[in-house]
Amino acid sequence: MRILHLTDFHFNEGWFAWLATQAPSCDLICYTGDFLDIFSPVPASIQIQKVTQWISRVAPPFLFCSGNHDVEAKGARDGAWLKDLVSTHRWGDGTRLMRDCSAFLSSGWGTACRSDRPVNVLLRHAPPGDCATALSSITHSEWGDFGLGEDLRAGVIKADIVLSGHVHNPQGWHDRCGPAWSFNPGISSAGNVPNYILLDLTRRRAQWYVDNEPVDACYW
Repeated sequence: MRILHLTDFHFNEGWFAWLATQAPSCDLICYTGDFLDIFSPVPASIQIQKVTQWISRVAPPFLFCSGNHDVEAKGARDGAWLKDLVSTHRWGDGTRLMRDCSAFLSSGWGTACRSDRPVNVLLRHAPPGDCATALSSITHSEWGDFGLGEDLRAGVIKADIVLSGHVHNPQGWHDRCGPAWSFNPGISSAGNVPNYILLDLTRRRAQWYVDNEPVDACYW
């Protein structure tokens, strides 16, 4: 099973267009939050209208979790608008999904991350705390979810893979968090194409792309 992992488009129309027309083929698109941009001069109501249109053009299946911009933007109604993105083969916050014998869980921004059963892939906007995926390579600040990191290391939450975003320039695009692997593709704001990661769950391989070019790979 091939997963396309993307994150933090922040109302970049070109990236949404690329996702709808030029993205590599995969079995499931996993998007880890921040469709909107709090700092954009475009009002959130207009951003929501346009993002909803853009996402409707993206071929499903599509699984997403909310990010802080999606929930906290003025006029975003605490993320209630995200329910309009959900359809038969498009799923959002709180979804537990089975695809090709793999269990996926989407955990929304501002909610407690809990799972009473193990999952293969967890979507959570902020990476697990105290991981390279949660540390900024520019400011060296930590922007991770420390509760999630502690729960993964203690086995309270059992996940093989955690897909995240939030930190735009992470010190590492992958890292271990106890028995789990954490992935964050980061973003290149000036790029015509978003950063992305292709994960092959069968081969247990992840490939990181920047400017649509493969940069690094790892096996887990």
